[in-house]
Amino acid sequence: MWWSVILAVAGGAIKNVISGRGMLGKLGSVMTILFMIPFMTGGIAAPLALMFSAETANLYLLLGTAVAIGIMNLVFYHPLRTPRFLAASRSISWKASECT
Repeated sequence: MWWSVILAVAGGAIKNVISGRGMLGKLGSVMTILFMIPFMTGGIAAPLALMFSAETANLYLLLGTAVAIGIMNLVFYHPLRTPRFLAASRSISWKASECT
């Protein structure tokens, strides 16, 4: 979850820097990228600190949390789909003469 949000925001900002219009828009995207650097560093440093600490319980906690989040993503993928995807998959046809 952490990385999906970070990569989505950073990816959009990088895309806007490359193909964005106007200097102000590109500057805003660069500022977003600079703002994301501490979050990316924390996303790498926190798991590494847990993995290389003296206690192995931290590693098990990290792996258990990752597995639990993966299971929750699998369980809630179908029930939490947005309704617009469900409506778009069904073709609804009606005739104006049937409504009067």
